Amino acid sequence: MRMPTRSLPVLSIVGLMAVTVVGAALFLTRYGFDFVDESYLLSLIADPGANRDNGEVFLFGFLVHPIYVALDHDIALLRAVGILALGLVAGWMAHEVLGYIEGWRGRRKRGEFERAWPIVLVMASVVSASAVNVRIPNYRTISLLALMLVT
Repeated sequence: MRMPTRSLPVLSIVGLMAVTVVGAALFLTRYGFDFVDESYLLSLIADPGANRDNGEVFLFGFLVHPIYVALDHDIALLRAVGILALGLVAGWMAHEVLGYIEGWRGRRKRGEFERAWPIVLVMASVVSASAVNVRIPNYRTISLLALMLVT
């Protein structure tokens, strides 16, 4: 089943808006800092074992710490890596789900554009939803990535 040609301009606009959301999220990684949540999460990432004596151990800090060190403790780059990881994994998951649905329905392969716009839209929606809260990779980010990879 081919998509009508008249819907291509609408899908182009939707795709452009989705790419704009991802681009804006990446651009805004350099700005703002939450002194309550982000500072606490960054302290857990910078030294994951610091709260062991208090009985608190957050495992996400051990996962994100090597990335933080590799990025030379740059918070903006850490945010960008988190956004890109979420977007790429969400896009991969959308690609896999679309392939599964197409195979299940016995449909023939769709065109590249027809297949690409929902993937870009899913990437943008995941990135924009994650940008509402704390923007550095944290335990919610790790859980969401793991859930998308397992699915």
